[in-house]
Amino acid sequence: IEAQMKAKAAGQVLAAQKAAELTAGLGSVAEKVHAIRDFVAKNIRYDGPAYYELPLEMLSPADETLRSGYGHQADVAILLRAMLSSVLIDSRFVLIDSDLIPSDKVEDSLVDSYDRFDTILVAVDDNGATYYLNEGSQYAELRATSFDGLAYADVANRKWARLTPDVGYADSLTTHYNIDVERDGTAAVEIITEYRGTLVEDFRRLYKEITPEDRRRHVLETVSSYSRNAVLDREY
Repeated sequence: IEAQMKAKAAGQVLAAQKAAELTAGLGSVAEKVHAIRDFVAKNIRYDGPAYYELPLEMLSPADETLRSGYGHQADVAILLRAMLSSVLIDSRFVLIDSDLIPSDKVEDSLVDSYDRFDTILVAVDDNGATYYLNEGSQYAELRATSFDGLAYADVANRKWARLTPDVGYADSLTTHYNIDVERDGTAAVEIITEYRGTLVEDFRRLYKEITPEDRRRHVLETVSSYSRNAVLDREY
């Protein structure tokens, strides 16, 4: 499947033109990957039968997926690779079996020809950082993945391995409380919540898409959830 997908990503004129347009004036790999990922997330929808339900010959070339605006996960992965490659960014397909739980017996075991991959990500390695594409929306953290801990095929070595995001990008949520109590018994409470990994996506979406009226209501409801007498001391 990897060879077929690489072939469908090669020599795609429309994908190259769009990638050049999106990355014009951008300098770093991260900026270019962001621009391409965001465009695909906003403009290409996942649709149709799953790729593993169809013959490999029916994989779509990148330009066809770009032109139609939809495709299954393998089609979108092909488009992402074509766009990245056209702006000289190397990428690799991450073939995942989401039903296979990594273990001492699974990791480093050989990948057989009959093994099934139900998920395909596109990964970009950039000086110690790894970006994951073909999942989530334009709000997702590039270095996080919802497939953390699952088994993927290390194609070069034909062995199974455990998918692990970069340090600091696994899912976690931390809340810090700073409390200053006054002589009269009132208290100033500062609450800082840190979102990491895939938890970042929904937080970003909320605050990017919420209307000013709903934002005000949301903030006031959040404040009152701590105390009925709490008063917001900052802007919404």
